[in-house]
Amino acid sequence: MRDKIQLKSSHWPSREELLKKAAEGSVSRCLTVEASFHEGEEVLVIGHADSELRDREVPMRLQVIDGTSQEKFLYLLQEIEEEARNHWERFRLFAVLDGR
Repeated sequence: MRDKIQLKSSHWPSREELLKKAAEGSVSRCLTVEASFHEGEEVLVIGHADSELRDREVPMRLQVIDGTSQEKFLYLLQEIEEEARNHWERFRLFAVLDGR
């Protein structure tokens, strides 16, 4: 259990706090890339256009689900890197096709 991400936060923003940030203009457009296991050990990596509330502007933010092991994190990160290196245009196409 020690190798798993465990999120322990005393404060998660309320819906009202998030809406206030949105009203202040802290919403960014971004390409969200998701990786998951599909049919056994095959990894499905997809990208889609998204909007999100942000505290600060940075070119990339990585989200890791609570309970993810180090082994799974590193494996999925490697798969995402491989997709980005070999199929970058496909990521861009997902963002264009799914743009809101």
